[in-house]
Amino acid sequence: MTLTQSEHLAVLLAAASLFVVIGALGLGVVRWRRRWRSRRSMLRRMVRQPLAMLPVSRVGEGLVNTMGSPAWWLVQRDRHAMWREVAAARRAVAVATRADAPVGDLPLLTRQLRDAAAGLDAQLRAGGGETRVAREVAADRIRIQEAAADIRASALASLGATRVEVQPVVSAISIEVAALAAGIQAARSH
Repeated sequence: MTLTQSEHLAVLLAAASLFVVIGALGLGVVRWRRRWRSRRSMLRRMVRQPLAMLPVSRVGEGLVNTMGSPAWWLVQRDRHAMWREVAAARRAVAVATRADAPVGDLPLLTRQLRDAAAGLDAQLRAGGGETRVAREVAADRIRIQEAAADIRASALASLGATRVEVQPVVSAISIEVAALAAGIQAARSH
């Protein structure tokens, strides 16, 4: 089978267009790499200049006192546990308040507890995992957690005191549904 001149010309044009497309893609890749390299070097300069101004000893000291220290991690665990308890107490009081349960001064006490926890949290963060500082405030942290648990328990108890009886409502609904079904059945039969 021999190709005609028009088929030869079509193959030649297809090959030429393929080379043009490949060349355009190659130029696009080259331009993109140049832009990436220039922006990457600009970003490196932006990061290196501020870091160059810091004394090396202070940077190393900061790293050792934070994430490299097991005491720092223990302080973070204690901080998060304290805030979980305070948040749970706040949520319980908010739910009890929305349900019109008797909460007394619990909303005010919860705000005061949150403020005390914020002050204690600042002391823990400032201590940076120092064992002496952590020991001094550990008792206060435990007292805050226990107070938050007491507030939460009181809010839950007040919700239990205002418990709505479900059975009368369910009985009334089932009677109404049965009556409505009987009425519809009677209307269909006539």
